Amino acid sequence: MAKSPPPKRNSAKTTSRGSVKTAGARPTKVQAGRPAGLFTWLAVGLVVLVVAVLVIIKVVGGSSATGNASFQAADATTVAQLTQLPGTIFDTVGVKSSVVTVTPPIVLKSQPTLTGTSSAGVKLPEVFYFGAEYCPFCAAERWSTIVALSGIGLATFFFLKSRETARSVAEQFSGVYRLLSRKYYVDEIYDAGIVQPIRIISKDALWRGLDVRVIDGAVNGIATAARGTGGGLRRLQTGLVRNYALGIALGTVLLLLYVATRVTF
Repeated sequence: MAKSPPPKRNSAKTTSRGSVKTAGARPTKVQAGRPAGLFTWLAVGLVVLVVAVLVIIKVVGGSSATGNASFQAADATTVAQLTQLPGTIFDTVGVKSSVVTVTPPIVLKSQPTLTGTSSAGVKLPEVFYFGAEYCPFCAAERWSTIVALSGIGLATFFFLKSRETARSVAEQFSGVYRLLSRKYYVDEIYDAGIVQPIRIISKDALWRGLDVRVIDGAVNGIATAARGTGGGLRRLQTGLVRNYALGIALGTVLLLLYVATRVTF
């Protein structure tokens, strides 16, 4: 009398570390994921901290202009215009302003004349500018930092604080949103202008035209010619003596005809 085998028990054990062990299978570890919000806030805070440190270093340290320190003399017209200006004009610069309160310049008396020596050894007057008001492009250098910080702030507000506002702005400015979401269509332009032409040239010209038709055609043509020639010559090898004798006789006749023709002419 046959006995049926006992049913198999599903022996599954759960360890204290959260892994599940099953008979005949490797233990599977169950990992607890980190909260996405905390990680995002840490990343944003790190970026803001780095940018703030760079801005502070830039503002405190300033920028040292390195350029050509060689002396270049001014033309005669500029020298005449600067030397003929009365001192009262310079004393009134920066004294009054309708926007902000300014400090009048301090007049320094009994100071030596600021001059420089040209390559010819002639002393010429020089003009020394001091202060940010004479650097119109210094403020423009910090616009990139301002734009970067503004972008980080807007992204934090839209995507972490108010998703609904982000959706409404995207619907209102759909063209701008599409342009930015498509990254100014750089990938599409790159694909249409570089990737697709290279793919077409590689597939149609190099592969199908050069590789398949020219290179493979030449190799396959030589193989076909050799096979056809061998197939034609194979029919001459019949294994019958009478065919070989006939061939020898025909060859002898052709040789005699050739010799007779050469002797006659």
